[in-house]
Amino acid sequence: MTSLRLFALAPLAMLSISSHAADVAGKDYFYLGTGAVGVSSDPVNVAGAGRVEFNDSEIYENPNVTVGIGHYYSKHFAVEGFYRYSRTEGEFSDDSMANLDTHQFGLSGLATTGEIWKTPFELYAKLTGTYTYSKFKADNFDVNDEDGVGGLNISGGLQWNLMHSDYFFRAEYVYALTMGDLYGHDDYDYKGVQISLGRTF
Repeated sequence: MTSLRLFALAPLAMLSISSHAADVAGKDYFYLGTGAVGVSSDPVNVAGAGRVEFNDSEIYENPNVTVGIGHYYSKHFAVEGFYRYSRTEGEFSDDSMANLDTHQFGLSGLATTGEIWKTPFELYAKLTGTYTYSKFKADNFDVNDEDGVGGLNISGGLQWNLMHSDYFFRAEYVYALTMGDLYGHDDYDYKGVQISLGRTF
């Protein structure tokens, strides 16, 4: 008889856990991310060094690292801040290499659907104000320059609330709508795919 009662109560317990996990209003969260988000460019002229081109970041070569925190004001809206580091490798016409180390700080407004139907998945979109600081260094040329610009990112993706718990997994695409002239050029793009693992508390 006791076994039958436990069996009958199990679905109610699971529903209670699911409802608790979905009620994120007023909660904070933290996440760590990595991916292929970074700066790329068409060929640009570098004073004293020639033309260089930065290709899209590759996650298996130079993965970005992201740390973020946020707060849910409702189950459909949150505000978050983050720091993201990325490195992009470029190539001059003489086949020598250059590195662009990028540090981006952002403040985002996040809108989410909440859990879709009875699944642990939700869709979200972010609009982010950013400040991007970068350091440029060339291997074979005496070039060591720094610059910082403001900008605006948009991003969106899928969030999976793992087993209806406080942990979540995200996959998103990031794109800079606008970014100031980096090193005096407007040919630089900031974009890429990122995955992250986080927890609400």
